[in-house]
Amino acid sequence: MLHFARKGAGPPLLLAHGIGLTHRAFAGVTERLAADFEVFAVDLPGFGASPVVNGPPTLRALADACAHLMAAEGHDRFHVAGNSLGGGVSLHLALDGRASSACALSPVGFAEGWERAYLEFSLWIARAGGGATAALMRGPGRAGAVRRGLVRQYVEHGDRVPADTMVEAFGGVKAAPGYWSTTRHAINWRCPSAAQLPCPVTVAWGEHDRLLLTGPQSSRARERLPSARHVTLDDCGHLPAWDDPALVAEVVRRSAAPL
Repeated sequence: MLHFARKGAGPPLLLAHGIGLTHRAFAGVTERLAADFEVFAVDLPGFGASPVVNGPPTLRALADACAHLMAAEGHDRFHVAGNSLGGGVSLHLALDGRASSACALSPVGFAEGWERAYLEFSLWIARAGGGATAALMRGPGRAGAVRRGLVRQYVEHGDRVPADTMVEAFGGVKAAPGYWSTTRHAINWRCPSAAQLPCPVTVAWGEHDRLLLTGPQSSRARERLPSARHVTLDDCGHLPAWDDPALVAEVVRRSAAPL
């Protein structure tokens, strides 16, 4: 069973984090959405307190694990929102017809060619340097300007994120048992084209995403999913829940609103 944190009351909403992180990556968003939804912020398989899946950790396997969790909690259908890896999981659940609505924030699935090699190298650096980055955050990295520079590839405003939050996040990147195996599957997953979608889908890209590059990948998302709602998150990077949790909460809320 996946580990998760539950908060609020209302229609069920699953939140799925990015590679190497945990449900706490959505902390500021969860607080804002709990007034309107019963929020299930999950640790994806192999991250945080959740065990790895039996078998290859494909996007389908991760989506299945999330659907099984929600079914065990009494919800065969549910809203879902996710970032990066979790964005790919959200799209998978939507395309499989298991979501009531989906909001994918800078999702995997749209990198092509050299972008995949760049992504793999970036995630290798994050893993290899996770312990050192966490250590820096305990010392000189506690200064806002240093913090902002250290995480610029992921967050536009690293100075807004508490140093302790980053220490925990980068420590988790270093320690997560599912990191490498899940990374390989996530990099190679290609979101299929779908002229029509089984539920309302929003795809939102950080304006300054330097990991899953906004320009080419958001354009491919528009081409492959023309009936989705496509949004740019102003002044945000790859992890918009850290840059602007209020904006992310509003985009997720609006994504679920048509139902």
